[in-house]
Amino acid sequence: MVLFYGGLRKGEALALTWNDIDFDNNIIDINKTVYHGRITSPKNESSVRKIKMPQHTMNLLGELKLQSKIKMDYVVFGAFKDHIAAHTTIDRYFHQYIEQVEIKRIRIHDFRHSHASYLISLMTFRLSVSV
Repeated sequence: MVLFYGGLRKGEALALTWNDIDFDNNIIDINKTVYHGRITSPKNESSVRKIKMPQHTMNLLGELKLQSKIKMDYVVFGAFKDHIAAHTTIDRYFHQYIEQVEIKRIRIHDFRHSHASYLISLMTFRLSVSV
């Protein structure tokens, strides 16, 4: 959900800590990424951004937060301060899920492309409603 509705890169999602999530305003702060297993600055200057998320996505993140005892500097998708391995574990889990639900196989990065299509459809809908 975070990848689709936020348009995040995989490394940006893996680098998220609970400090980066503002539940009061439904905002996720993208300010770092995982690259070759290390936390680094984002791909470029414009990659640092704050993203408004839908309430249902924030609700799911809230449920995830409640599932375990966490600290604000712990990563969202991983264990404590250790993020999930980007090119092994997360891809393997994702593909296992895809096979279980028997839907078309896509790459994780394709959620970023789907996000762009989602935004275009929202703009098209808003333009058609305002006309």
